[in-house]
Order: sequence, then structure tokens, then C-alpha cells
Amino acid sequence: MLSLFSVLSVSSPQPSYAPSLSTPQQLFQNLYLIHGPDLGATLSEPIQDPSSPKITGSIMLALAESKEEVIQQLKEDIYSTSGVWDWDKVQVHPFKSAFRKNMEGL
Repeated sequence: MLSLFSVLSVSSPQPSYAPSLSTPQQLFQNLYLIHGPDLGATLSEPIQDPSSPKITGSIMLALAESKEEVIQQLKEDIYSTSGVWDWDKVQVHPFKSAFRKNMEGL
């Protein structure tokens, strides 16, 4: 049975691959795990300059059979294989949504 998991991944201090909000085709190559539009970047501050957001990591909701499946798929993602994510700080937790509202444009 599929379950929903929250994923918080923190970027390594010196990633060898620069994450970008403008290259969604490179984000999360294992897209089947991602639940709808619920993925994005964590930031150190609100975006002042859209061309250079201060990205500190990634956050998403994933659908999978188990936490282990989520971790395995994340380890195969380009952000993992290129050293962007700090695996000592990645968090994966079972998740139950209590309320959802369309927040288009944010």
C-alpha cells in the first residue's frame, strides 16, 4: 500500500552541483514518487532576487510503499549522486495531511 512521506533534505555546504529553481527537469528524476505539486526548495531568506535565491535544501512529499523505498529513490536522484544533499541531515517521515489549500503563485 502506498503511503505519504515528508522529505526534508539539506544541501551540503559546498555542493559540486548547483541547485536551481529554474531547472525543474533536473529536479527529482524519480518524479513518480512525488505527490502532486508538493515539492520545492528551502531558503535561508525570502527571495529578494529571483535570479539567485539562497537555496538551503529541498522539501517534498513522496508516495511510496515504505520509507526505505523513498530513501532508495532519493539516493538515485541527481541531487544525491552529485553531492548536493547532505545525507547526514536528510529527514524522511510518514506524513498525514490534515488540510490542503491551493496556494498557487507562492
